[in-house]
Amino acid sequence: MRKASRSSERTWASAVWLALAFVAVATAASALINPLLGRTVHWDIVAVLMPMLFVVFTVVFKKRWA
Repeated sequence: MRKASRSSERTWASAVWLALAFVAVATAASALINPLLGRTVHWDIVAVLMPMLFVVFTVVFKKRWA
């Protein structure tokens, strides 16, 4: 595993924006695709899952694991 140099580290701000974009796309996809498949979107699950994914994605993008 190689260590990232200081210059290649992503800032917290850019990690937050990138995570926010991923969560927004996931929420939009859930809202659009589920009804097409005949399922309803369970917003109570989405309301818990998306903030958790936002935090996870933020850390993942900051640490450059993705």
